[in-house]
Amino acid sequence: MRVTAKECIKETKKEKRNGLMKSAKRELQSRRKLRLKMLQEGTEEVKNKFEEQRRKTKMMLRNKKRKHYEKRLEEQLVKRGLCINEKQTKYMEWTEEEYQEGRFLEVETNTGKRYEFEELEQFTYLGSIFSRKPNIGEDIQARIMAGNKCVAGLRRILKNKNISRQTKIRLYRTLLIKSLRDEN
Repeated sequence: MRVTAKECIKETKKEKRNGLMKSAKRELQSRRKLRLKMLQEGTEEVKNKFEEQRRKTKMMLRNKKRKHYEKRLEEQLVKRGLCINEKQTKYMEWTEEEYQEGRFLEVETNTGKRYEFEELEQFTYLGSIFSRKPNIGEDIQARIMAGNKCVAGLRRILKNKNISRQTKIRLYRTLLIKSLRDEN
């Protein structure tokens, strides 16, 4: 079988076309892969930005809810009488520093409310005196004074002859001894 020049040229054109088609197909496939990869990477970036925005929104809503609930809690506490009274709340610091009258401790709550508490040089807790410089003599002296006040208050009752000795002893034990021991 003889091949003519025309047929040979046609064959080469077909091969070229097929070769061009194959290379074009390969080029298109590589472009598609590249575009797909770029879209996926872009999608990841968009997805990351979206996730970050979602986290920020959640945190913002959580903070708003927290503030709302803190406000409601504070309102309910005030309504039921469970609130911090700045005038009655005081504090004492055990340090070597000298006491300076008029010092205050400032405290700010999460809700933004500010409190000021006065500093004391000494205070009484459950009948015992606490001071910056511990001195048991002051505590004993205070208990003796409380006992004297109690005796002075009971003097008329203890001297009254119309009240039985049993009642006087009971009053003495419940009031005087307790005031010396506990200072209520």
